[in-house]
Amino acid sequence: MKKLAILGECMIELNGEPFGEMHQTYGGDSLNTATYLARVSSPEQIEVRYLSALGTDKLSQGMLAAWQADNINTDFVLRDEHRQPGCI
Repeated sequence: MKKLAILGECMIELNGEPFGEMHQTYGGDSLNTATYLARVSSPEQIEVRYLSALGTDKLSQGMLAAWQADNINTDFVLRDEHRQPGCI
């Protein structure tokens, strides 16, 4: 099995109608690349790893769960309890 590591940051995207219902998704160049590579290959062919940093808050937990649901390896995602997505 080949292993591919992608380093980057994920963006929280909010989509919806003005003054209407909003939907939260995740994106960004590096995450989109990892997601599509994981979707077009099987874990036996290529293990896609995402290297990034997240907090331990609910937004970060949601991101991590979404990545794992797309078969992206998150073993190298740093978790920092003092940070949140989008905060420097």
